[in-house]
Amino acid sequence: MKNILILCAMVGFLPLIASAYGHGVGSETLPPQMIGNYNSTVFLKSWPNSVEENIQEKQISLTIYDVETEEHLHNMKIDFTVSNHGEILFSDNFEIEEGTFSMIFSPPGSLTVDETLDKLFDTITEFDTNQIQVDEDIFSEGGLYDFDIVVRTVDSFDSDLEEPVHFKGSLSIPKKYEYQTESNHNVSVTSFYDVVDSFSFSPDSMSFSMPFEWSDENVSQVSVVHEEIHIPKSLSSWIVGDYYLEINEKTAPNSLITIDDYSVEEERIIHVIIPQRYLPEFEDDLHQMRFELKPTSSPSEPLSAPTRNGEFDVTLQWNAPNIVWGKPITFEVKIEDTFVPYKVVKKIPFHMSMIQDDKVIFEKDFDGVKNIESKLNTFEFAFEESHEGTVKLLIEDIESNNYASTEFAFAVDAPALKFPITIPSQTKDGASGSYDVDMTWIPADILPDEESEFIFTIYEKNSKIPIMDAYYEFVLIKDGEEILRKPGIAPAGGYFEDYVFADEHSGKMLVKLDRINRSDEYAEISVNVVPEFGPFAILILSVSLIAILLATRNTSFLKYGFRS
Repeated sequence: MKNILILCAMVGFLPLIASAYGHGVGSETLPPQMIGNYNSTVFLKSWPNSVEENIQEKQISLTIYDVETEEHLHNMKIDFTVSNHGEILFSDNFEIEEGTFSMIFSPPGSLTVDETLDKLFDTITEFDTNQIQVDEDIFSEGGLYDFDIVVRTVDSFDSDLEEPVHFKGSLSIPKKYEYQTESNHNVSVTSFYDVVDSFSFSPDSMSFSMPFEWSDENVSQVSVVHEEIHIPKSLSSWIVGDYYLEINEKTAPNSLITIDDYSVEEERIIHVIIPQRYLPEFEDDLHQMRFELKPTSSPSEPLSAPTRNGEFDVTLQWNAPNIVWGKPITFEVKIEDTFVPYKVVKKIPFHMSMIQDDKVIFEKDFDGVKNIESKLNTFEFAFEESHEGTVKLLIEDIESNNYASTEFAFAVDAPALKFPITIPSQTKDGASGSYDVDMTWIPADILPDEESEFIFTIYEKNSKIPIMDAYYEFVLIKDGEEILRKPGIAPAGGYFEDYVFADEHSGKMLVKLDRINRSDEYAEISVNVVPEFGPFAILILSVSLIAILLATRNTSFLKYGFRS
């Protein structure tokens, strides 16, 4: 994955990606053509270019101007058509006095129209020289829309051009698609290019498709394709340091993935940003892009992020391949000046806290040091079983500056199982019992709708001799309620029990051997049905240099009227 730049770049430049000047994004400058005596172009733009749930209106702006003088053209008759994947959604012609104007599309019935105003056509009313209100909701589905603009006159409404001038462009209307996983987590995909289809999700894979025209002409006009995936931070199997991406079954470079753990407190945003130069690598016979994303493990990589004010770069690393509860983990924080050419080692205070489910589980004030690795910036912490899941780690008040702060997130997992697991028995009043039970279950990852086998041996605690013909009651408990109680006999101290769990059993399950050898003693252990996957660290990323340079480069194209 890419190194971090500065987090404010992510806030400042991501909107530029969606509004870059090219086919299939938020705005487009079309190739110049002669309109009468003017070498002219059309600048086409949509607004808003983010997913605003409370904004129902969509504004489409057109500017027609001479590329040499940058002066607007006047007194034009224009045919204006909007289509989506070959289907015409809106078409009409009207007169425009000024070369820049906007059309505001709103859901039917949401407009208040002054009946004294002249209607240009059935559903369009001109409110002033530069604004046309349209009582139609043609952009609600999002995706890629084609615009045909035919200019029939210039300078005078009464004098037709010898040949009408035809401009063709496309804009993407972003749309957010929301899905609920089998584990009742909400996952969403926001597409800044075209509609999302065929979405599927599992703990270790996600896929979806999107229409895409692979012709050379279309590819040459697309500046960037941008897909945005929102994952709840509580979904720990997806809170990883890296991802494997395939596009049309071809491996994509890691540089196309940007991770944002900062913009939304409870979500991780995974940006898939494909600049134009990468598109030919994924060409396919089908008219689509098929995305497949998988979480991968890279726990040895340190996590890096800038502070909110961009003053410091902060790195977090630890001394274990995985973070598990029950084992002390040593964390190290490294703080470096961001923009200082000659970095001086200096003492620097900061505050650290770890938070889970809005509760602080550990915090500490440091008299640390910057621009060097130091034991002054280390601390040790042993997570408990109750901490299993996603944990946020905040570094705040660096050098006593409230704005010099950042955060990381990682998953705490259960220790790797080593069978058999020895479970000491206990009495009903909580005292230590007289037996040990060795237990193994197959498969280790217990899944619903698949048979699981629990194999156990009952021993006398002191002698370690198996109890012959030992009576037991095999009990399964979910959320405090028994779902199974089955008596049995272990002929040579050892036996097994099979069970098929259902979907409603997902999560923590208590497995218990009760009334061991007809006593009041029992042995129990907690297991997971649809177990949580191992923990991985987060790498917080900003917008790549490619995206920033692309947005900056495209801005210059507006002046000269070229497509990117």
